[in-house]
Formats: sequence, structure tokens, C-alpha cells
Amino acid sequence: MNILKRNIELHLPAIPHLIGENYIDWDRIEKLFDKEIKKRYGKAKGKTITVEATIYDHIIEVRKESVNSLSSTRYLQFVNSMIRDLAELLDDNQRQMVTRIIRNLLVSFDLKHINYLGEIGALHNLTKNGRLLLKEVEYPIDNGKNIDFCFYDTVSKKDILVEVFSSRLNSDKVLDDPAALEKFISFRLEEKALKKFSGIQNLYENIFLLPILWGDTRSLKIYADFFKDYKFKSEKIFEPMAYCTFTVDSPEITINKFTRVSKLFDHSGYTKK
Repeated sequence: MNILKRNIELHLPAIPHLIGENYIDWDRIEKLFDKEIKKRYGKAKGKTITVEATIYDHIIEVRKESVNSLSSTRYLQFVNSMIRDLAELLDDNQRQMVTRIIRNLLVSFDLKHINYLGEIGALHNLTKNGRLLLKEVEYPIDNGKNIDFCFYDTVSKKDILVEVFSSRLNSDKVLDDPAALEKFISFRLEEKALKKFSGIQNLYENIFLLPILWGDTRSLKIYADFFKDYKFKSEKIFEPMAYCTFTVDSPEITINKFTRVSKLFDHSGYTKK
């Protein structure tokens, strides 16, 4: 029996639900996971080491009933609900397209897995109101690169190309200073858009970059306040999205949000410290 597959079915049942009859090589994934665990043991040499947590590490924490099991349970519940809700928005053909993102998520054994969670969260947010319909994943463009998603806009009757870009915030470097934030955004995000879209802006009218911000609560609150008023100079960049977990009234009640960063803390009860 494939133990990894069984754990995914128990803790993230939305994944096999979305995959359906589409092919996933569970045996290969389990072998890759076992290889990663052996590599960690070899690196540790009997000592405790710090690793970048993946969905598998959260599952392990839940199964061990460790001190971190509650936060890991909440995280897995959020991931599962996001994938479940996305699955309900997609037809069979679209689910087949998205299976490749799920496959990449399942073979990511470090913090790079957030890149694929970001794509899933972005896809859910962009399609949930029914205006944008997924046409293709990894859409090839004329500069030899691929764009994450091609959508059909039911209002404009045109195709929309969207590249999702995850950015990890360094909490030590996030300053509550609009000038510093604008400098980072110009360097990190607008330069990314220019590089990705080099030489093709005139060929593709509706091509956009969607940043996903990952960071601690304090850093995200600073960006949330900043984007209440800030607009990108480039019309090719959407307002960033972000994920955060809020505790409401008691540690047992939490709210998980993945949305536009300027809306992330609305009605959360959180106050910046």
C-alpha cells in the first residue's frame, strides 16, 4: 500500500477529488519523498536540524500530535478547502490541466511548494466569480517562455494571460516606510514583469503579472496598509494576493484568508503592533 497516497487521502482529500481519473504516479512520488527523508537524516547526523516545512511536514506534525499539530491542522484544512473549492469551479478538461500543478506540489519537498499553492490560490480567486474561464495552463508565448494561465474573459470576449509570481518577504527587511516599500516593489515586482514580458508587450495586449506575497502577519499588515492607496506604475501588474491565518476570540476559532493583500485584514480584528 502506498502510505504517502493514503496520508494525502486522509489529510488532503480534495487532492484526489480534483485529480479524479487523471494519472498521478504515486509510487514515484513516494520514492522521491523517501529519498528526501533519507537526505534529511544524512544531513542531521543524529542532531536536530531546521527544515522548510512542506505539506508532508504538516501531515507528520498532525499524526505525531505534537505541540504544532493544531497549527498544522489549520494549515492543511485551509489548503484542502482551497483545492476543494477550486475543483468545484472546473470542468473535467480544466481539472486535467490543473493536475500538473497538483503533481508539482506533491513533488516539492521544500518551501518552493508555496509557488504551486500560490498558483492554486490565484486560480481560485480569478475564476470564482465566473467571469474568467481557464483555457490553458503553461501557455506558450512568442519569446520562448510560458505563462502560467490563459483565461477567456466572458465580458471582453478576449483571452487574458496571467503569470503568477510568489515572493517571500523577509520580516527583518520589511519596513513600515512607504518609500522603502515602493523601492522594493519597483525592483522586485516591476522588474520581474519587464523581464518576463520582454519583447512581447505589443504582441499580447492582455498579459499580466499577479504577485503572491508570503510572510508573517506583521509584514503582510504593512503591505496591506500600503496597497490601500498604492497603484503600480505598470498596468500589467495586478494587486498582490496573500495568505494569512487569524485567530478569532479563542485559539480554537480561526479564519484562513487568501485574497487581495489590501483586503486581507478587513474584518479580521487584527491591529498592527
